[in-house]
Amino acid sequence: MLPDPADAGQWQILVKTLDWLVIAPAADVNANVDERSKALAAAAADAIQKSDADPSHIYLAGRGDAASLVF
Repeated sequence: MLPDPADAGQWQILVKTLDWLVIAPAADVNANVDERSKALAAAAADAIQKSDADPSHIYLAGRGDAASLVF
C-alpha cells in the first residue's frame, strides 16, 4: 500500500516478478493525515474483499512527505 499514488508506477516495476498487488488509493495528497489514513484502510479492506490479498501480509511504504503516514 502506498500513501502517495504518484509512487505506484515505480512500485509496480519493482514487484512485477513477485506477484504482489500494489494499492495506492486516489486520495488528495493535501488532505489531512486522518483522511489519508482512512483512505488507505478502506483500500486495504477493498483489496482483501475483492482479491486474494492476505490480510496478514499487507505492507505500507512511503517516501518523502508520505513517509509520516507509514508510522
